[in-house]
Formats: sequence, structure tokens, C-alpha cells
Amino acid sequence: MNALLMIGLCISTFLYSLSVKYLVNQGMRTSDILFQVGLMGTVCSLASSFTAKQNIIPKNIKLQLFRFILAGAGLHLLTESYKGLSLSSLSLIHRFDVLLLIVLGPLVNVPSLLRERTLSLGVMILAVSGVLFWDKNSTSLGVFHAILGMTLITLGYYLISLGINKETFGTTILVPSLSLISFSLIQVNEFQFNLYALLAGVIMVVIYYFTIKLYKVYDLARAEFPTFLAALLIVLSDVLIFSKNLDLIYITSLVFLIIFSWMILFQFSTQRRIL
Repeated sequence: MNALLMIGLCISTFLYSLSVKYLVNQGMRTSDILFQVGLMGTVCSLASSFTAKQNIIPKNIKLQLFRFILAGAGLHLLTESYKGLSLSSLSLIHRFDVLLLIVLGPLVNVPSLLRERTLSLGVMILAVSGVLFWDKNSTSLGVFHAILGMTLITLGYYLISLGINKETFGTTILVPSLSLISFSLIQVNEFQFNLYALLAGVIMVVIYYFTIKLYKVYDLARAEFPTFLAALLIVLSDVLIFSKNLDLIYITSLVFLIIFSWMILFQFSTQRRIL
């Protein structure tokens, strides 16, 4: 069952990234994309709560307010970063969430030793340096948007975990969905609707579904590990769908990050529990 949840998170994360990159390449504005993602998220949230006959009002208003701010700002910055980075570069930086959770360690209830946190931080710095050096189309602003957005989203993960046994599924989806709508309305008054953007909103809900299920079984870093495998699919799609040249640097880097994270999250942590 847990393996199926991981596969589901991997595939849904891949499809969401693919759809957003497609929309950005079509010249669609960030505000248009996020408004429709938030709109579909709100519809799914209300439908879920109505079907399950659950209360949609958050139990911890302050916690959900923080989530509201982090989700809107974080997803806006991540979507903006699609304009300044290739899909392959994005797949690397967007997956820093797992490494960042290891770095934060005890602060977010993720078991990790000091040397593991130090190594993870070093790997993140090397990966960013590699993107700026190898990806000739990357921009410093794009990298900044990606890192800051990823950081805000990662902090949002922690807030989700704090309320996972208190808030309903509908509430968990509703908060970021309303946040996306609000952040989008601040920027423009006229929207360009697109079926793929609405589909991305449905995929976002699916991602939340698998994420919440995994949070109940694993710590945050382990629960987010399948997104690393999604990153590998994203790099391959960059070649097959967007006609980019196959860059062994990205493939090698991702494989290294996957093995590195696996060793810390599953191998070393298991040995510590045995000892």
C-alpha cells in the first residue's frame, strides 16, 4: 500500500510539473495559471467536504493562516522560476525540499545527524553552482525564485504535518487553493482560462491526497522522497517532449541525489534505530 502511495505521488508530481511547464511555454501568465489551479482546488475541496459531510472551517486558524501565506508566495515563486530555468534545472532545484528537510532535521521532526545535515547543505550548494554553470539558459533570478519558493513550500509541509490529525482533507486543500486565488487577483483583473491549467489544479489535489497519506506513515523527508523519482522523469520528458538535448550531467546529478538521500533517509536511519 505504501509503495502505491509513493508511486502515485511520483506520477502526480511529474504530471503537475509537465503541465505547468507546457503552460509557461505557451506564454500563459503565472497569475492565470495559479488562479485556475486554485479555482479547481477550491471546487475539489468543497466537493470533498460536502461528500464526506465534514466541516470545512479550520480548527487552528493561526496555523492555517501561516499556510495561506507560505503556499501562495511559494507556489507563485516556483511558477515564476519556470520562466528562467529549463525543466531539467527546475527538477534539480525543486527537489531540494527533501535535502532541506534533512538540513532542518530535528526542527521539523526529521531524524538526521549533524554530518548528514552538513553534507546535505553542501550538496545543495554544489547543485546550484552546477545549474548556473551548465545551464546556459538559466538566470540568477530564476534560481533565486526556485530556491526561495522551494523553501517556503517546504516550511508549508511542516505546517501540514502539524495539523494532519486535526484538519480535514478538504480544509488542507482549501487553504492553499484560496491563497493561490488571492495572490492571483492582486496582480491582474482579467484572466485567460485554459483546460490544462484547470487540469493542473486537479493534479495538485491528487498530490495533496498522496502527500497526506504518506505523512501519516513516514516523517516529512521520507514522505517527499518519491518526488526525487519524479524529477528523473521530468528530465527525460525535457528531452522527449520539449526537444532538449540529453544532458548526462543532469541525469548523473539526479541519480546521485536519489542515492544520497536514500542512504540518509532509509539506510543510515534504519541502522541508527537498530543501534
